[in-house]
Amino acid sequence: MSLIINAPNDIYSVENHGNLKVFLAGSSTNWQSEFIQIFGSVDNVSLYNSRKTSTVTDLGEMEKYLVWEYEHSISADLNIYWVSKNIDMISLFDLGMSLDKKPIIIGIDPSFQYIQEMTLKLRLSGYGLDIFTSIKAMASEASSFIERAFANASREDDEDEEED
Repeated sequence: MSLIINAPNDIYSVENHGNLKVFLAGSSTNWQSEFIQIFGSVDNVSLYNSRKTSTVTDLGEMEKYLVWEYEHSISADLNIYWVSKNIDMISLFDLGMSLDKKPIIIGIDPSFQYIQEMTLKLRLSGYGLDIFTSIKAMASEASSFIERAFANASREDDEDEEED
């Protein structure tokens, strides 16, 4: 079953230690709930859910959230970003910082004002990313990524056993 961890919380346990880590980021809307519902429950996967709102005004609380988000986006096996039609600038900055760090899935709301410009610039960047225009399509791609990751891990385990 997928483990859902909401910012700024963490769950440390032996049972979940080796889980594949998926970081959900982007627009400060409730898109993550829709993604989690479509994605469903997958064994050995932890979903790290960024803030649902960017209205934290206390500097200490803001720092806690930002450090949590940064650390989990860096340590994730997969980052998933959703660009809504009303995305805030800091989310676009976060997306730019993450482009070359990990495998990434990017979705852009078709009604986002700059969808064509953003899609073209991402293509020009040379990252070879597909851009998805629905949360359902991103969830499907995430499921495919996870299946491939588990298949590769299983092959590596088989190869290690053959060497012994």
